[in-house]
Amino acid sequence: MNEQIDIKQMLKDIPLEQFNGAICPQETLNIDENQINALYKDAYDLYEDNQFTESRERFSELVTLNPWNTTYWMGLAASLHLEVQLEPALQAYAVAGLLNDKDPHPHFYAAQCLTSLNQPEEAKKALNEAFVRSNGHYEYLSLMQRIRIMQNQLEGNSPL
Repeated sequence: MNEQIDIKQMLKDIPLEQFNGAICPQETLNIDENQINALYKDAYDLYEDNQFTESRERFSELVTLNPWNTTYWMGLAASLHLEVQLEPALQAYAVAGLLNDKDPHPHFYAAQCLTSLNQPEEAKKALNEAFVRSNGHYEYLSLMQRIRIMQNQLEGNSPL
């Protein structure tokens, strides 16, 4: 990214009253879409380069600036997940799932975290939620197959 934005400092310098009526800090700080897109590209590129700590930091900035964007939460969750910070990853997947209750992906990836945390019953619940959200949607056919495989593994029908 060309120009680094110090979001924490910018937020600290703004009186709380200035946030009244703002939809999100991005709006209050007058950060335009080009800057946000550049920050997202930077976060995504770091993730793709397996630099998960750095991508987590960028995605954290993005969710701070716009907490209503599911893509930013999924990026944060995935970065945390791959850093094996499973509890925080679960929290970020939960926010993503709340923001877009039709997307099965947050539930599927939460199930992976729960399995790693040795919480198979909770993982089964998350997989069921993922299945419900993907059932009947052709674009989720591949994901549904992965859900079924994981469900079978948790039921003891195949090795984990």
